[in-house]
Amino acid sequence: TLRRSGTLNFDFVPMSMLLSISTNPTTLPKGTSNLQLFQITPFYTIITSLLKDREGKSGTIVNPACVWGRHGRDLARRLGAFRVIGTDIQSVGDWLYGHILWSRTPENYKFSRDDIFDPKVEARPTAVVFFGACGSVSDAAMDYAIESNAPYLICRTCCHDNIGGNTEIVKRFGLLNLGFRIKNSIFARKCRKKSGEYFSPKYTKDHYPRSEAARGLINSDELIAVARNTVDSDICRSIIDLDRYLHLAEAGYDVWYRAEMFVAQIATKTRRHEEIQGEY
Repeated sequence: TLRRSGTLNFDFVPMSMLLSISTNPTTLPKGTSNLQLFQITPFYTIITSLLKDREGKSGTIVNPACVWGRHGRDLARRLGAFRVIGTDIQSVGDWLYGHILWSRTPENYKFSRDDIFDPKVEARPTAVVFFGACGSVSDAAMDYAIESNAPYLICRTCCHDNIGGNTEIVKRFGLLNLGFRIKNSIFARKCRKKSGEYFSPKYTKDHYPRSEAARGLINSDELIAVARNTVDSDICRSIIDLDRYLHLAEAGYDVWYRAEMFVAQIATKTRRHEEIQGEY
């Protein structure tokens, strides 16, 4: 399912890239829409194409929940004019990846130890980008983009079962379900220890749904029940993400969404856009 809010423009997608991944590499149907372009365009291409017009200008990309820092380093190589800051509550993953013999850290990449639930990173991000953040970590990263007035947010969500401090799922037969139950037993211990990873008092069950629109349709208990079914249900994952989609739209973003991927840009011709236009 692909949904769209506002008028975010995807005419930037390189034709060569589209042709190289098309099922028919020699032709592309006339009248291909922005929705279709978004549907078949790789994640990295969307990020770099959105920001390529800003090459030569100063800009900062913040990558919350970067874990190993691999994606942040790759992005720094592709966008040499930008400073890329990877952040995470633990630094060991980024340190280990940075010391692998075949790994190379670009000069425009740096790691900053930071808690996305209480961000302190000193940057005015041009874009907030993350490549999969568990449960409420995704919501905190989205709120960081909103509160820092980031013109762009490009991200993938994951582990929808862990929103609102939840560590339970509906048990079903299958290796994926079993794997998530094992993962959640580990997460439950971290939650009890209040380590600050994955869970925060700022994002308890009562803080869901995120959007005003969703609160008129579903309550916290019902949404957590949906979350407990997300491991084995595309529809349940989409319900969680639809709430996030509405939350971003209510915050003044044009939003595109497909299969756990969000691309959002502050909507033009709005008061918020006018207020920050001169800052970037």
